Amino acid sequence: MPCAVQVHTPININAKRKPDGYTALHIASALGYQQVVEVLLRVPGIDADLKDDTQEKATALFLAAKFGRLSVVQALVNTGKVNLFTICGNSTPPTSLASSSAMSQQEQIEYLTALAVAAIMQHKEVVSFLQKAEKRYIDKLHERVNSESSVALTSTTRAIQVWWFT
Repeated sequence: MPCAVQVHTPININAKRKPDGYTALHIASALGYQQVVEVLLRVPGIDADLKDDTQEKATALFLAAKFGRLSVVQALVNTGKVNLFTICGNSTPPTSLASSSAMSQQEQIEYLTALAVAAIMQHKEVVSFLQKAEKRYIDKLHERVNSESSVALTSTTRAIQVWWFT
């Protein structure tokens, strides 16, 4: 059954609750409420990459990946409104997470992307989906860079030909 939301009073869709700074999108993502997430993502002005106020500084995508909510991860990524490469964490990560075996799992989670947290939490389907999404994104960047380089090279070559032969 389709969900219709009519709001007559202006609302701040990005409002954060205290003390954790979760938005409605954070909560719906963490709990796996895909349909709610999809409705929220259609609201004008939604900031799908907003970080919460916890130590993790988590985005909705990070929380969905952390808790293995595949359908929510898919909904968030497929809108194109989230940054797959956002690093969640309080500040600058330690210089080498891999070599720091003294860090607890929770401490390691505080400086990761959604893909990395899904891997740590062993959510294989989420990891697979995010890997493919990241590859598609990077492939598109390569295509764009290659086409822009080709245009620049063609323009430069034409300019040299015009200069040389005139």
